[in-house]
Amino acid sequence: MRTIFCFVFAFFSILASAQGDFELELVLTSRPPETRFYVSYYNGKATVLVQDSFVNNRMHIKAPFFAEYATFSISPYLKDESLTSGEFLIHRGSSIIQVDFVENAGKTGVKYQSEKAVLINDPASFKPYQKLMEIRREVAQPINELSEKHSYKMFQNDSLRKILGVHVKNLNEATLKYIQAQPIDYFSLWFFRTQVFELSMTVLDKDTSYLKHLKKTFTNTFPPKYRDSFEGQYILLTLEGAISPATTNSIAPGFSKKDIYGKSRTLSEFNSKYVLLDFWASWCPPCMAGMPHLKELKKKFGPELLTIVGISVDHNMQTLKKTVSNTGMDWIHFYDDDAVLSAMYAVKSYPTYILMDRNKHILFRGNSSEDTSKLADLLGKLTTLSK
Repeated sequence: MRTIFCFVFAFFSILASAQGDFELELVLTSRPPETRFYVSYYNGKATVLVQDSFVNNRMHIKAPFFAEYATFSISPYLKDESLTSGEFLIHRGSSIIQVDFVENAGKTGVKYQSEKAVLINDPASFKPYQKLMEIRREVAQPINELSEKHSYKMFQNDSLRKILGVHVKNLNEATLKYIQAQPIDYFSLWFFRTQVFELSMTVLDKDTSYLKHLKKTFTNTFPPKYRDSFEGQYILLTLEGAISPATTNSIAPGFSKKDIYGKSRTLSEFNSKYVLLDFWASWCPPCMAGMPHLKELKKKFGPELLTIVGISVDHNMQTLKKTVSNTGMDWIHFYDDDAVLSAMYAVKSYPTYILMDRNKHILFRGNSSEDTSKLADLLGKLTTLSK
């Protein structure tokens, strides 16, 4: 299966052309004191965070998107209380979303109104969501009870996680029956990605048998326009990466991508004795804590023995380039803005370090800044043995 990845990237370069631009006017009819907003949109390739930059209670956003719709998310907070969030599907052209703060029985709430934007997480206004909630409500009850009793521990305790996994499978199967009845609706793809796929990758990421089932179901359910979209291919690549992960003693999947300065590069061109992939981000403190150790590795082993390749999931290219320049990270860097490289290598936490030899056999995989000392020891032993 690993030999298909170079083709996949060539295919992705065709898919990556934008569907068009969406243009959104976000309007607040009022803004109570101590309110804040988390605003983001999913453009078919990645989730983009939008700074809370209202001027006179208005915010204008224009951006390209790479799917049938862009998905726009608004999460308002009053002090520390989360208010009702809004999820909207937005097509090309101009849209308006209005946020109204309303008082009811002494409590502040939120209502949304929109033009050319579909509010999809409101059962009252969006019938497909209402139908799905009816289907899922009873099946989801054991998960809600587990969450109320054990909170985050249900993800950390192996026994609880196993119980949770059974309930998630039941919930997924109920959801998939609905999705399979209307696979040509983009809402079905959105719900598969945000509820079935993402929850499975959180809870069932080690259950390869189930992930194979999920991959087959996705492939057999959705038409080519969704399977072959960037969004669909990302789902399939992520599932394949989890089913056959790039682990120690396996062959690293090849890739072709432009670096942050626009030069086309491939994994196969890195011909030093060892290659180290560093998956990182400037917003990740452990990642930045590990950078001085990577500099030491680069200096100690030199270009003939070691090539370091940074793969960043920063929020934007500007921040990435600035961080690379300001911190003197003078090695090759890629911007994984669509998270495809992270998906291929089944990276779920940052930092993640993957060391391979010249033939791209993976020798080591670690995911903490402390692993840089292990890398130094391993490289020291390997270079000593090869003399």
